[in-house]
Amino acid sequence: MKIYLSQFFQLSEVNELTHKKTFDIDESGKEVVIADEARRNFDEKNKLRCNPDNFLKDIIEPILNCINEQDELEKEIIESNWTNNFKKDIIDIGSSKCKIEKNNQETSISGPSKCPSITELLTKNKLEQDFSKEPAFRSLPQKEYYYYNSNFDLCYNQNYVAYFQVEAIKIFFKSVLTNNIKGYATEGIRKFYKDDIPPTLSLKKILELKENEKISDLFSRETHFLNNVAKNININILTPKDEGEYEAISIKEKKKISTDFILISMGGNSTQVVKYDSKKEIYIKESFPIGKGLWTNKNGDGERNNLLGIKENMIEQIKILLPAVSDMGKVGGFKLYSSKRKSNLSKRKSNFSKKKEK
Repeated sequence: MKIYLSQFFQLSEVNELTHKKTFDIDESGKEVVIADEARRNFDEKNKLRCNPDNFLKDIIEPILNCINEQDELEKEIIESNWTNNFKKDIIDIGSSKCKIEKNNQETSISGPSKCPSITELLTKNKLEQDFSKEPAFRSLPQKEYYYYNSNFDLCYNQNYVAYFQVEAIKIFFKSVLTNNIKGYATEGIRKFYKDDIPPTLSLKKILELKENEKISDLFSRETHFLNNVAKNININILTPKDEGEYEAISIKEKKKISTDFILISMGGNSTQVVKYDSKKEIYIKESFPIGKGLWTNKNGDGERNNLLGIKENMIEQIKILLPAVSDMGKVGGFKLYSSKRKSNLSKRKSNFSKKKEK
């Protein structure tokens, strides 16, 4: 059996870097940490994701230790995405941005290919890095500027980032409505609901959610856009398990796999564990609320202890999905054997019994 791991697990053998923090100023004038300079440079150089302090040691490595105990289990780090499962063009409503995924190369789409997040405030750095070169947004201010108000007074606007975010979102979703592209959201929207996540939400509803207060405040005066555009755009909310299954299907088709395999895919706030059973042609899927986005200093030791407990539950589930499990040894409570090793062990037991009988 082969096990596919998302890129988060590739950093298990990399030492965490000493980080130099960079800051931005929020609306209240308070300094906010926006980036880790050393890790960002490392990320750009090696094309790898980076993890918060102690996340590797306390979360990632125990999961890999469980997997590595099976010598004959083939492992591969894979770059995959649940969006690849679709045959049509869709919008990926992510936590950091909204982006059109071009899955149908025969169609052409007019308008911008992405816009800022509809759940997180845009920062100056992200504006510059991700959206400054988007042709559809070139007319929007990308630095402080002067303007005349309704009384023809000359004013100086330092809060251009918020203005850019609102206007870019409006331009993007007007294009989405014109091109009739369906949107799909995952943990970026699910985080606002503890239970009973609705299968669909209108963009208007998302932009007005009280739990989404940072963005809802920005759109409080955008009634024309909310009632004439956002109201007519429905966003499908994927469950964590569906997200994992879509990603596994994408891997199966891309790799042309016909045998059993396991996928462990970690995101910012959830981790999907999926096993494809080739005999029954079904996907056994579980989801766990654990990811690097939840492992932050601001959440405190209580939240981290909770995540450590979830990690143990996830490891137990992974052990169940692995080819063969025996409790004859102990590594975290279990010793893992491949099917072949277990078979040889049984033969040895049988031979020993026969000798005893003689």
